[in-house]
Amino acid sequence: MCRIMDVMFTICDLSRVIELAYDRDFSHIPVLDKNRRPLGYVEVSKLKQLWESGQANPNDKVSQYMIKFKRTSSEPYTLITPLTSLNELELFLQTNIFALVTDSQRKFVIGVATMHDLEQFVSRRGF
Repeated sequence: MCRIMDVMFTICDLSRVIELAYDRDFSHIPVLDKNRRPLGYVEVSKLKQLWESGQANPNDKVSQYMIKFKRTSSEPYTLITPLTSLNELELFLQTNIFALVTDSQRKFVIGVATMHDLEQFVSRRGF
């Protein structure tokens, strides 16, 4: 699971996102507002293409390249917390790229979980 310090805020420069992506080998990085509210994410592979082709400036803000989360009544937010069962998390990850793990009141993001993270966790625990 990605720690909260491994997310980007809308004001972060693109160069910091690229640095984090290379350092941590991330495929997606969540983007939060100043109050830690999830706004969207950046897809690292697309960002790297723009960066390498010169279409992205290192001083650009990450918000310019962010894919916004859909928040509609037809697509409700699924609450994923540290207490969410592994089965429920697996079902969620079958149709979503990653899960933002939040506190039970959804006031702040604790981390990010991917299917790969879940598979590693299950493998280490021998489930």
